[in-house]
Amino acid sequence: MNLDERIATVRKIVEAYEEAIIKLLDEGHSSYTVDTGQSRLTVTRHNIGTVQRRHGEAMNLLGVLEARRDGAGFYAGSI
Repeated sequence: MNLDERIATVRKIVEAYEEAIIKLLDEGHSSYTVDTGQSRLTVTRHNIGTVQRRHGEAMNLLGVLEARRDGAGFYAGSI
């Protein structure tokens, strides 16, 4: 898988987690099945924190991959 394909895959994962978060915050949904294209996971309002954490991890990975593609430096750590 080349870098652009990885970026596209991670973007789909980010969008899947965003959709789940939105649905779970909606009063009409108590559970939602996340389909990342890699796997399916049914989540509930009870574990929305896990969904938000995974969304954040995917966003971080997307930032790293896009920085690598664009030739920019990327530092993830403390000084």
